[in-house]
Amino acid sequence: MPKFQNRELALETLCNLSEENILINIYSEPGIGKTVLLQEVERRLKQQYPSILVIWVDLRTVEAKPKGQRAETLLSMIRQGAEGTLEPFWGEPNEAAGQLVGKFSQLAEQRKVLILVDNTEAVQEDRDFWLWLEATILSPLLIEGQIHHIYAGRIPVRWHRLEIRRVVKSLPLDPLPDNHARELVREQIIESNPELSSSRNLDEMVAFVTASAFGQPLLLIKIAKVVAERWAEMDLGELQISVYKDVIQPYINDEMFNDVEEPWKQILWWMSILDWFDSMILQRFLQQVAPELLQGRPEIYIIQNLSRLRTTKRVIWAAGQGDGLYGVIGEITRCCMMVLDPERYRFGCQVAQNIFNELASELSTNDDDIESYRRFASQYQERASQEELS
Repeated sequence: MPKFQNRELALETLCNLSEENILINIYSEPGIGKTVLLQEVERRLKQQYPSILVIWVDLRTVEAKPKGQRAETLLSMIRQGAEGTLEPFWGEPNEAAGQLVGKFSQLAEQRKVLILVDNTEAVQEDRDFWLWLEATILSPLLIEGQIHHIYAGRIPVRWHRLEIRRVVKSLPLDPLPDNHARELVREQIIESNPELSSSRNLDEMVAFVTASAFGQPLLLIKIAKVVAERWAEMDLGELQISVYKDVIQPYINDEMFNDVEEPWKQILWWMSILDWFDSMILQRFLQQVAPELLQGRPEIYIIQNLSRLRTTKRVIWAAGQGDGLYGVIGEITRCCMMVLDPERYRFGCQVAQNIFNELASELSTNDDDIESYRRFASQYQERASQEELS
């Protein structure tokens, strides 16, 4: 497996089982490699502490259960992950949680224990569940001060209890900078096809992959494997279309937009054209580019769903004067549309240009936003005239 480019400082923190690192919350946009990073943390800690007990909890499994069963499901997952070191719990969830805390306290006197909780965004909206988790499990364990915890997700956990907010250490993960991305791609290409290590085209391959993935480690690796396999079979234009069709488009739908329901998955593709938007701008835009997605839906539909996506911050984030797609999600999605459906992309840019020009004309002459709207209109006009992806 390629080495962990630009993640050594994060790994050093995550593997440091000191009191100051009793609870760490790592977060990033999808595709940055949080789960892979946690797997490496487990591997290193087991080398350093052979007797350590590492318990994995994937909150997507909890999300799949009815709300009334989520607490019981979490307790069951923790016990199963404890490799037979915890006896079965009995009673209702609060009683069982108390037993869990007591048993963990005894276990921690014999060996180190780390609880890894992944995909925290899956149940972020279930406030009752989080309050229960904090009050009955996490806070008591933190007070004991012997069990270490790492929570990982797309967004920071919104902790409710003061004693938790006082000790949690936040650790955001960013996309890889170009130099680290190139190192990762080069290593993956050579690992996939050792003969390419001496190829005169290796630098060109590395540049092609790096430009396509915007620093997302998982996407860099996926594209590098395909490029190593297909480079000799296609010209650059054919390879670009092949990569976007077979790798990037499925990655967007299955990884970035995996938990988004229709028609919002289609709406997000259109939204990627816009650098930023509010509910009114998005409503105008969709009415012109894809009116069928709004047909039969109330006017408040856009506001309600933007609010939900903004609250969870799974794919929507504050951007400029409004909202935008989170991190590099928008850039990857926009580039994918440019390559695979350039006519639709140009049409979307032309509509965006017209909307921002209209917004500028609707404002009073002394409004400061006029120049801003006209500047955005010019940017969309320039994009609509581009002949190819740069």
